[in-house]
Amino acid sequence: MRKTEYSLTELGNSIVSIVVALCDWGEQYLDNLKTYQLHCAQYKKR
Repeated sequence: MRKTEYSLTELGNSIVSIVVALCDWGEQYLDNLKTYQLHCAQYKKR
C-alpha cells in the first residue's frame, strides 16, 4: 500500500487556530448538544 503525505499551505495553516477553537467549543458543550438532540428527537416522533 502506498503512503501519501499531505501538508497545509500558509493559507491553510492560517485557519488551524479557528478549527482548534471550534473543537474546544464542541468538547465544552458536547453534553448540552446531546441533550438538545434528544429533546429534538422527541418532537420529531410526534
